[in-house]
Amino acid sequence: MNSELRIFVYGTLKKGFSNHESYCKGVLRIVPATLRGRLYKLLPDIPVMIVPDSVILASGSADIGEDMRLLAQSGRASRAEAPGNEISGSDGNWNTINGEILFFGDPEKRLPLVDSLEEFRPGEASTYLRVLLEVLPVDGPPLTVWTYVAGFDTAGLEEYEGKTWYPDE
Repeated sequence: MNSELRIFVYGTLKKGFSNHESYCKGVLRIVPATLRGRLYKLLPDIPVMIVPDSVILASGSADIGEDMRLLAQSGRASRAEAPGNEISGSDGNWNTINGEILFFGDPEKRLPLVDSLEEFRPGEASTYLRVLLEVLPVDGPPLTVWTYVAGFDTAGLEEYEGKTWYPDE
């Protein structure tokens, strides 16, 4: 199994935030990155994100080996460099979301741990869904990563207007 797990985080799992120490101990490296989406306030100190359906390459499952195979197959993204792709586009419907790519070497342990935090239950109603998509690291070509998006309709939530989520704003 490919042992490099990449997860894009935009809220409490970022370095210095409330869940980073508990859930990200052993992170190999952290790289700032962006993607296109919208942030909402799930709770005052917890964000939830949506992204364009067109950028989702796959949905996470209970089969960690298969999910890591999907990540490895995607490797470095090439689609994001195409003109008009939402990852680098600036249309008015989507915002640039700043976050971090966390790199781990223990996917068999890490994905179930983070899935549990995010209340992702494959095949069941979930607070967050784990999806595979492309992000733009600040220094380097696009990368394919797992991230967590809303597993429910965000229509009743307050949209967060910033590019970088901070719970005290």
